[in-house]
Amino acid sequence: ITRPGLRKKGVSKEKCGEPIVQMGLFIDDNGIPIAYRLFPGNNTDRTTLRPALEKSMDRMNFGRVIVIADGGLNSGPNIARILSKGNGYIVSKSTKKSDKNVKAWMLDEIGYEWNAKNTFKVKSMIRNRKIKDAEGKTVEITEKLVCYWSKKHYDREVKENAKFIEYLESVIKNPDKLKEYFNLLGYYTLMTSETKKSDREIINKYHGLSRIEDSFCITKSDLEGRPVYVRTPEHINAHFLICFIALTIIRLIQYRILKSQGKDTLNEDGWESGVTADGIKEALGSFQADALPGGYYRLTRPNADMRLILESMGVDADFRIPTATDLRKLKKGVDETGMR
Repeated sequence: ITRPGLRKKGVSKEKCGEPIVQMGLFIDDNGIPIAYRLFPGNNTDRTTLRPALEKSMDRMNFGRVIVIADGGLNSGPNIARILSKGNGYIVSKSTKKSDKNVKAWMLDEIGYEWNAKNTFKVKSMIRNRKIKDAEGKTVEITEKLVCYWSKKHYDREVKENAKFIEYLESVIKNPDKLKEYFNLLGYYTLMTSETKKSDREIINKYHGLSRIEDSFCITKSDLEGRPVYVRTPEHINAHFLICFIALTIIRLIQYRILKSQGKDTLNEDGWESGVTADGIKEALGSFQADALPGGYYRLTRPNADMRLILESMGVDADFRIPTATDLRKLKKGVDETGMR
């Protein structure tokens, strides 16, 4: 019996020349991992969402789910699949590749609401459009198109425009093209089925997508998810299962720390405003017990991050020389608090 392998050469943000494995990860509003699916490294993003939903999320009794994704998953078949199950979506849309009518609407100042500092503006409209599902059938949908401009995003795009000189050469024959390019800097467009949600609520939910990017970064680096050295499907699945469990534990600890500090677990600064993933790894790795004669143990002095972890779990640890029974009570206290 032959089966398609998971390790395939594909697009990699790290520009890795070695075979990779694609991981589709689902997280909740708080950034806690829910489920994941693995795909061959040469699969494109748009082809992975539907099977990932079918084999993971559809089997869980979450009720109505709003799928938040970047432009790589924005396609007619994916949106049609989400809506067919009674769920919703918030996905980004390329401003540069939008049609002329949308671009004209985006650049028209009428309808924008500015913040007090004039660093952010937003407007929206309800529209009907037709898409094709996976079988090629036409589906008509109603959605909200949200457009916003951010001074922060504008400044970042200007600095990161490494291909500016190359682009200048291409617009010599068409000067108007250059004007349009600059006018669109800093603009973002979102498409969503959630027509009754406010523009800012939709934007805030979409910004939560950065949490999944951060989760991928931790999985690849801190948890050594890449490169994948094992080859058989069983070993590859075991490798990513361990990474998934470790990531979930890290996120739960970070969640508890933010809650104990009275910080918003959905804040834009992310998990790093509490303790970083690397800090948690180092703290847990350094917190050890040495066996002493007479059934006693000596605990290493916890560093600042480890103290935050213990405090977030509501554990008042007595770090005098404990017995094995004392250590079991300490572990039980952490386990019981962590379950709440």
